[in-house]
Amino acid sequence: MRIEEIQSYLDRISAKDPLTSNHCGEAARYAVLLGRRLGLAEEEIKKLHVAAVLHDLGKLWVPDEILFKPGKLTAEEYEVIKQHPEWGAEIIAESGIGDVDIQEIAELIRYHHE
Repeated sequence: MRIEEIQSYLDRISAKDPLTSNHCGEAARYAVLLGRRLGLAEEEIKKLHVAAVLHDLGKLWVPDEILFKPGKLTAEEYEVIKQHPEWGAEIIAESGIGDVDIQEIAELIRYHHE
């Protein structure tokens, strides 16, 4: 995945929800620190970084009235929110089908709540 594509996704996240954007940046920072502490290879750390910074990308597909709801979500709304990892993985997978790194990053995004 090219840096321009990653930046485009980051820009879209930031435009929709700056708090999520900040959260993704912090998650990426901690993921890299943890990956280094675990002794992961630099290539794996790069994948981990990209996946962490984009892990909430699927929230782009969550309707604003649910994503920004000030109170408690209904059961139905919560079911919508729970779909964001799958949606994010789909967005990434479709951006580079056939690219092994893209598919690995998509899987990390898909299971970030597991």
